[in-house]
Amino acid sequence: MSLLEDLVELLEEQQDFDLDKVLNLILARLRRATAAEAGTVFVARPVADRTFNHLEAVATQNDVVDVPSERFHVPIDLSSIGGYVASTGEIVEIDDLYNIPAEVSYNFNESFDQKHGYKSLSMLAFPLKNVQGQVIGVVQLINHIGGTDENGNTTYTPFPLSEVDRVKGLMTMLGALVERYDLVTEIQSLRRQVAQQNA
Repeated sequence: MSLLEDLVELLEEQQDFDLDKVLNLILARLRRATAAEAGTVFVARPVADRTFNHLEAVATQNDVVDVPSERFHVPIDLSSIGGYVASTGEIVEIDDLYNIPAEVSYNFNESFDQKHGYKSLSMLAFPLKNVQGQVIGVVQLINHIGGTDENGNTTYTPFPLSEVDRVKGLMTMLGALVERYDLVTEIQSLRRQVAQQNA
């Protein structure tokens, strides 16, 4: 079974439309399939005129350190990796996050590593697109696990090109699913608000 088929089957099994739960399940499957130690799913959030201006982290996982469940935001611009992916719609694969070439516009925010004593090494970041091709989210996979050394310690390697090719086929399918779940979640929230006002 392909990763895409696995994810579609996973979503079909869901009885509720809790976007956070679904995105956490998707992230766990993506990380397992790509041997990523950590990852984050961001969803693009609109401002009043319905244009997207920031990404909201809605699912964050890390096998080494406990990550806070609080949400954080990243502006959609060219200065951060997630913002760059959301702005350009491009896939970004970085072998060494602490040695990003000076000629690119984005940089790596080291604050999480410093706060939690973690070491981010490699990253594969890709956009989630709706059927119109608009970027509605970003997935960041961190630290590709290459295996273990003779002492049983985890070894890391860059994300292979095969993983880059694999996510190309997922961008629109996952984006459409995320958009659908996000819309249903929003409708359910509005229904609850109306029911409370009428009560």
